[in-house]
Amino acid sequence: MASTVETKEIVGDLSAGEAKLYDRQLRLWGVEAQQKLRATNVLIAGLDALGAEVGKNVVLTGVNSVTLLDHRNLTSKDLPGQFMAPCDANGQNRATASIERLSSLNPNVKVSSVEKNLSDVEDEFFNAFSIVCVIDYPLEIVNKVDIICKSKGILFLSADTFGSFGYMFTDLGESFKCHSEHSKREKDGSETKTVQHHEVSFKSFQEAVPFGKFASADCLGQKQKTNKVFLLSLLKDDLVTSNLKADDLELLVDRLADLGTKYNLAPDCLPFSLLADAAFDQMKGRAEVAAVLGGVIGQEIIKIASRNDKPFNNFFSYNAVNCVANVVTL
Repeated sequence: MASTVETKEIVGDLSAGEAKLYDRQLRLWGVEAQQKLRATNVLIAGLDALGAEVGKNVVLTGVNSVTLLDHRNLTSKDLPGQFMAPCDANGQNRATASIERLSSLNPNVKVSSVEKNLSDVEDEFFNAFSIVCVIDYPLEIVNKVDIICKSKGILFLSADTFGSFGYMFTDLGESFKCHSEHSKREKDGSETKTVQHHEVSFKSFQEAVPFGKFASADCLGQKQKTNKVFLLSLLKDDLVTSNLKADDLELLVDRLADLGTKYNLAPDCLPFSLLADAAFDQMKGRAEVAAVLGGVIGQEIIKIASRNDKPFNNFFSYNAVNCVANVVTL
């Protein structure tokens, strides 16, 4: 019979109730990692389907607090992917409508909401958080918040989904220290554990990607050129406007060709083949893409908070059409 974690090991840090609740997690990553998680305060800005998945995964890990921020109200496009909001919450604020269900998943985690536009909050607002995760916001706002977080030493992630695709970007600063453990079974049946210490450098969003402009085709590295989901995510805000929706496929193809000319990008690196499956506006609530990407982001937040294992550096993309994921170091 499997034994539970001894309460005496964690007196003064985790309660007996927490030890029981997090028993499986304590077996996976240990008491010290769980203590670090419990001291972590997370901001999730953007409560679409992906934000709901990330919120669920983060609350279940047992962090200290999760703050939900969004200025937008729920529409039919958010459902059913935004499962943290009740079905009858249409028209309500996306963050506030998600509090009750998220809180019920883990009463040990403080869950609150802020009904503000991320672009309007003061720099000091971010001081309360260890990790900031920005979802479903334009790249200009992603860049702005990353600059603020980097100046304050706050760990930063951003993500978005569009149709059958999604991405995550991570900026953990110039010197992120973590460790990884490896076990080896000896011939006599004993187990030997070794610990490796790592110091990883992350580029900022502005440093890592050709933000808003491409001076020449050479400014995209070869890996970035071949990762068309990455390129599509960078061009998404330019491709989709209030006058051009994803169902205007022929116009979308023309717009992408124009952007290629504008940014001096080679035609063979442009993601024409992905446009039909991108369906940017109509499929914002695709639950299967949000579930996969939300699981990855939840796992990355565990790594970041606990300092166990090396996080992805910097860009993770997911292509649900081919079930392919890539990590691109920018």
